[in-house]
Amino acid sequence: MKWPLRIAVWSLGLLLSTGPCFAHGGVHVTDGTGARAGEFENAVNAMADGDLLVVRGDGFFALDGPTIDGRSAFIAVDPTATVDFNVVSLTIQNLGPDQVVALVGLKGTILELELKNNQGTVWIEGVEAQHGVVAENCDNLVLVRTELKPSDPSLGFGQTALILTDTRASLYGCELTGGHGIFVGGDGGHGVDHLRGELFLSDSTVTGGSGTNNHRNGDAVRIAGNGAQLHVLDSALTPGRGGVSGLSINAFANTRVVEFPGQARSISLPGPTAYGQPFTTKFRGQPGDGLLVIRNLDPDGALWKQRRGVLLVDPVAPLLTPLGSTASGELDVTLNAPTLPNLDFFCLFYQTSFNPVGDKPILSAPSVGIFYREP
Repeated sequence: MKWPLRIAVWSLGLLLSTGPCFAHGGVHVTDGTGARAGEFENAVNAMADGDLLVVRGDGFFALDGPTIDGRSAFIAVDPTATVDFNVVSLTIQNLGPDQVVALVGLKGTILELELKNNQGTVWIEGVEAQHGVVAENCDNLVLVRTELKPSDPSLGFGQTALILTDTRASLYGCELTGGHGIFVGGDGGHGVDHLRGELFLSDSTVTGGSGTNNHRNGDAVRIAGNGAQLHVLDSALTPGRGGVSGLSINAFANTRVVEFPGQARSISLPGPTAYGQPFTTKFRGQPGDGLLVIRNLDPDGALWKQRRGVLLVDPVAPLLTPLGSTASGELDVTLNAPTLPNLDFFCLFYQTSFNPVGDKPILSAPSVGIFYREP
């Protein structure tokens, strides 16, 4: 069944203006203009459990060391900002099962993220970093449209873009490249080094770093540890070039690799949007796809099947709203952000069920929508 575009726009408006959402904190705004070194760190440290921090400006933050410890937090860069997080180390740790940290739109010359001992979700969307992400003992790590390309010439060897230990991680539309060896004797870094846990890749490009001279290229994905699993959909995995060896998937004993057929789909929202302001939601699929929007108040719900490596939608799914069909495979819908007078901000996690003609529904890459009252 197909729905016309005029019904599609109405349905999305209804979807955004009603229903459950994640919000229980206040809104803070910080401006990077003029390179105020401590402002971002002070703002992060001042956030209470569940607060939203909106980052604006066109300068850079040159600082080191803020930590989010055992509290929900939403940190999002305004879509019009050009802030550069220069030499920033951010640690997220000790999240409880119902706590969430979302980082949206952070871009940095050097941006290092360390994640550890998190039962709740760490959601990283639209982030670009010239450093890696290290995650240990994390139950639900989600990376969406994120670029990790570590580069540190002082080390000689290449750094790994994403290091996962005892972690369940899902990557959608990401680009990861291991660091290249710099000096004589420098091995290339891996794209992903995955030790135990579960890793899902969709519509992602993962490349190992190049080794120098006769030294080893990095693997695209290295998976090791008893019971470790790797699920791959519509992704390009390439080892480094220039040195020797290097594999697309270097799977050690007692691990499992599953490659799914088909093409990935996506939905994307632009970042934090003030109440009443316009924003555009982008849907990317295949020509003729029928669409259903899946809205959830928590990120684990947004990935309620995908996170277990299953790509098909159950026959009965919660909070489905018919959106229409994509004649060209692409659909952009622009609306004004809804206003909820009793909330300083609210947050919804979205996926889309794309229903190909004559095939079973496929879940898209997810995206987070953040809507807030101007403080």
